Amino acid sequence: MLLSHNFNLFQAELPELEREQFAQVFSEGLLTQAGLSANLISNPHWIVEIIYDETKISASEVGQLCCDTLVRKRQEQKSPQFYYWEERKLLLALVTHQHL
Repeated sequence: MLLSHNFNLFQAELPELEREQFAQVFSEGLLTQAGLSANLISNPHWIVEIIYDETKISASEVGQLCCDTLVRKRQEQKSPQFYYWEERKLLLALVTHQHL
């Protein structure tokens, strides 16, 4: 599964995440999930590759874990509900593009 991120945020909304920071959110946030790993990749659009065993977990389950991971991180940075739902919508949209 490949992930990207829209970095077009107003400074007052949330701090911008550099590519490395975005990848770190998942590499650290998914540590407790057996069989999942997240790696920063060198690609002009895609940032993170989530590697998992499709026979043990579905793409939608992995997508939900990724969504929850990013939401937790962003809520630590700024907590209004608005941002929770915006991040969630973004990640759920990404999940539909599982294997490109």
